[in-house]
Order: sequence, then structure tokens, then C-alpha cells
Amino acid sequence: MHAVCHSPYALGMAAECVLGVDGGGTGTTAVLVALDRTELARGKAGPSNYVVAGAPAAAAAVVEAIVQALRAAPAPVRIRTAAFCLAGIAGPADAELLRAALRAVSPPFPEWAAVVERARLTHDALAALTGGCGQPVGVVVVAGTGSIAYGRAADGREQRAGGWGWLAGDEGSAFDLGRRALQAAARAVDGRGPATALTELLLAEMGCGRMEELVRRFVPGPELRSLVAALAPLVFRAAAGGDAVAQDLLSSAARELALAAATVLRGLGLERIVTPVVMHGGLFQHHPPLREEFAAALARWAPMARPVLPQRDAAYGAALLALEPTW
Repeated sequence: MHAVCHSPYALGMAAECVLGVDGGGTGTTAVLVALDRTELARGKAGPSNYVVAGAPAAAAAVVEAIVQALRAAPAPVRIRTAAFCLAGIAGPADAELLRAALRAVSPPFPEWAAVVERARLTHDALAALTGGCGQPVGVVVVAGTGSIAYGRAADGREQRAGGWGWLAGDEGSAFDLGRRALQAAARAVDGRGPATALTELLLAEMGCGRMEELVRRFVPGPELRSLVAALAPLVFRAAAGGDAVAQDLLSSAARELALAAATVLRGLGLERIVTPVVMHGGLFQHHPPLREEFAAALARWAPMARPVLPQRDAAYGAALLALEPTW
């Protein structure tokens, strides 16, 4: 005798779920999550940082990611509520500007208008923290092309350190490491600094024979930041080979990221409480030596902090924020 399955999917009914969207300067991810926290489907689209792309383009990217997620869902779903966690949202005015832009786009599903009105709109760092440790309490340190530390206390107080961009900040980021690697190579060629394996690695990476040719590859333009950031792995390669200059750059990056985390912990009064510090972003993900040095530096400033790798990504964290409206 066969068991009777009462799953909404098996019965052809639309299963209730929530929607989480994480959007930034490089792309947008939408995820559908069932009420029991099971991920159902996800979709991707282009950038949705409205400060860079404009609100209409950001809203269009959000909708495209949602449409892709709905197409990937294994069965029909009904979205109960949503959280849109997007780069560029710095306060209520930004949130309402984007809500208006979302109202204006073609609805990807029948309940779109109602979902937009009751959706939570906030910044992407909160989604990264929530996805990283399963709750919106703690600190997340992002080390990718740029860098920032963000924290939230149980009473809802928030604080950040860093995130000022490549000109005024981004210490410990891939861009910062790439820029400092170029500077170290230039100093070595001049004789102003010690010889370093970075010089030959940089020349080989860019297919150049001389330093003068290398620096001409880095001209102002929209691709400059990502081009410099792409050099960061050379620092880790040189450090692993024993190059002292590269090892110093790695240690300095770890200290800067740890200082940002410790500053946020102190600002929120969490430095004396066991608190998760999520190590988020490509540099942490792909380079264990950075994680190790970061953890060691953080332990000196905030011994109760507990560095962890993310449990889930920021899009899933956005969905958790939609599931738990009291957070």
C-alpha cells in the first residue's frame, strides 16, 4: 500500500515561500525559501547598486533575478513576503526610492504589488551577516574587491567601519593588496625598497618586460579597480614562496581587517561577549593564510570574538530576514 503524500508540490498547489534578494555592484541573486527554511530555487541577474546603475536599472535587475528564480522553482509557489538587501541603501530615503522603482516595474507574479509594499528594504551587509551566522547579530567583515566591517547588536544598534571606497579606504581588500604590490615592485626597481618576487610575478602576469610598460597598463577608467584587484592572488603566491615583502603585505591586510572588526565590536559593546565574526568575501574564501592571520590579530584586540566562515550566502540571509520580521 502506497503512502499518501500531502505535499503541496505533489498536489499541484502553490507552496508558500519567502523571497530574499541580495544585490550589489557585480550582480544580483534572488532565492526562494520555504517556510521551513528549505531553499527552493534561485536566480541571478546583473548589478543592482542603484547609486551606480540608477534606481530603474537596479529594479529591473532585481525583477530579472526573481523571474529566473521562479522559472527554476520545482513547482508553483506563492510568495508571502520579501527582503530586498541592496548595496546603496544607506537609510529610509534610499529604501523608499527603490521601493518606488520596484512598484514601477512589470510584476513578475500576481502578488507583486502587495509583496513590494510589505517587503523589507535594507543594505546588503545585513544580509551577509544573517546568512553568514544564521542570525542578524554579530559582525561581518567583507574582504573582496573592496572591504568593510558591519555589525549589529541584539537591540538593533548598527555600526560599520571601513567601506569608504578605493580612494579613502578599502584597507585589506583585493584592490588594496594589488595596489600595494605594484608600489612594492616599483620601490624595488628603484632601489627605494627591498627586492621582492612580486616584481617578476607582476611582469609575467601582465605580459610585460619592464616596470615602465607594466604601469602603463593601469590607466584611469571603469575597469581599473577590478584590474588592480585581480593582482591580489600574486601577493599570496609570493608570500607562500617565502617572499618577505609579500608576507608583510599579507600581515598588514589581516591587521587592517581585524582592526575594522574590533572597532565595530567595541562600538557595539560586544568585545566582552562571545560574538561571531563572519569572514565574508573572495579573499577570505580562497586564501586560508589571510583567515589565519586575521583570526590571530583579532584575538589580540577582541579575545571573545569567534571568526567563522559563512554558513550560507547573503541571498539566503535576505530570505531569513523576510522569514523573521521581528529581527
